[in-house]
Amino acid sequence: MKEELEWRPAIRIELVNSSDYPVSSVAFSGDWVFARNENGTVVFPASQVVKVSLG
Repeated sequence: MKEELEWRPAIRIELVNSSDYPVSSVAFSGDWVFARNENGTVVFPASQVVKVSLG
């Protein structure tokens, strides 16, 4: 069964390598962080995400 993601408005994700990734929305599922921006959707392992700035 496919889980429906709950997308929340966000402005950026800070990663453990000290880089920022600009986003328009994020969703969380298990050990994964899904991120959308104007280029599409990407998925990060939660262990690589330091901070999500919601907005």
